[in-house]
Amino acid sequence: MLKKRPVESIVERFDQISRSALCTSSVVAVDLRFGIKRIKGGSALWQRIERDLLPRVEILSLGAEEALLNDPDWSQ
Repeated sequence: MLKKRPVESIVERFDQISRSALCTSSVVAVDLRFGIKRIKGGSALWQRIERDLLPRVEILSLGAEEALLNDPDWSQ
């Protein structure tokens, strides 16, 4: 999706999938943005992510309860 010349079949597959079927967490979105700020040309890459990738996925909020929900070492 973010390559200069993405594989057309992958782009077509993303176009066929509902936005609600693809998701990522808000933590991943923030982590992407933080990491991209550290690389040369990061601003242009972030613009492409905002334009081409993020509108295709649902970004889920992640609170403390969700963050700890699947931690097998967490006991209450």
